[in-house]
Amino acid sequence: MKKSIIIILTILIIACTALGIVGFLQSKKGTVVDNTPKEYKIEYKYYLDGVEVSEMPKNEIIENGDNETPSDEENVSTEVETMYSFQEYNCTNNVKGLWNNETWEFTIPEKTSDSTCVLYFVSNYLDVDITATNGTVNELDALKDRKVKRGESISYSITPTEGYKFEKVECTNDTPAEWNEENSTLTVSNVTKNTTCEITFSIGEYTINFTANNGIITEESKVVKYGESITTTIKPGSDYIYNEVLCTNNQKATYNVETQELTISNVTDNATCTVDFTPNTYTVTLKIVNGTPVEDSKTVRPGGKVSFTFTNNEGYTTANADITCTNGLIGEISGSLFSVDNVSSNGTCTLTFKAIETSE
Repeated sequence: MKKSIIIILTILIIACTALGIVGFLQSKKGTVVDNTPKEYKIEYKYYLDGVEVSEMPKNEIIENGDNETPSDEENVSTEVETMYSFQEYNCTNNVKGLWNNETWEFTIPEKTSDSTCVLYFVSNYLDVDITATNGTVNELDALKDRKVKRGESISYSITPTEGYKFEKVECTNDTPAEWNEENSTLTVSNVTKNTTCEITFSIGEYTINFTANNGIITEESKVVKYGESITTTIKPGSDYIYNEVLCTNNQKATYNVETQELTISNVTDNATCTVDFTPNTYTVTLKIVNGTPVEDSKTVRPGGKVSFTFTNNEGYTTANADITCTNGLIGEISGSLFSVDNVSSNGTCTLTFKAIETSE
């Protein structure tokens, strides 16, 4: 009995072992071993001056030097530079690459994973565009193709429209720029990105100062825009009359005696205008019939007195002489002196001496 059981167990063990071997062989038979290396996907992105671009910048060469072909005896050094420079790269999943500046290529010696590689480039030469409001950029056509080396400066000669002054300059990308009033030059400094600068000139404003000699001014100064005119009132002092007006910086002015207004036309610069008033005087003229005045006319301030010395002709007397004066003047004779008091206007006085009567 025991022997039969042992035989049965032995048969079962052998059967199970056989089935296991057959199953293992069947599973090995269905497996295909692929020894082909795995291909990893690499995606590229490119940035130029911090801005994403669709493709890698080309290795463009810039030659700065003499463009003429040198003779055999000449040795002309030419500086060769590229338009762009490779800056750095960054790949995900710790993928490592190599940049070759001579061949302008980026390679990955060993691809260990899918990755996105970002390559960064910078421009070595940059564009600076200038626009002027109320001004002209000189030699604009010649400047169109000019480029400035990264980090350096470039200057432009700009002529403001006549009568306009510098107001402001604004550049993109925070690029600094400065206007030089003396030589009318705009300098853009430390250019690190393509830049557009707009310089603005506004209509000039000028100050006209007023002064008066022997006069009264109502205001000391006025501000006026280029090309415009201004008017102010300036009155003469008591017993003074207008003489002339003078302005600095070639400004022209006129004075209206009736309205007592000073007008400066077509203002083009700062200036000081001075109105000069002189003492108001009247002229008294003396004429003598049958005699001779030492002076035939004199001037006097309003309300003043004039006196003339004269000689009468031989045979004529000053007694009972006829005196006639114009414009209300009144005069009198005292000895050989003729006087007019309280002169209030120009006038002429005529003295007629009578012949001395002789007894027969």
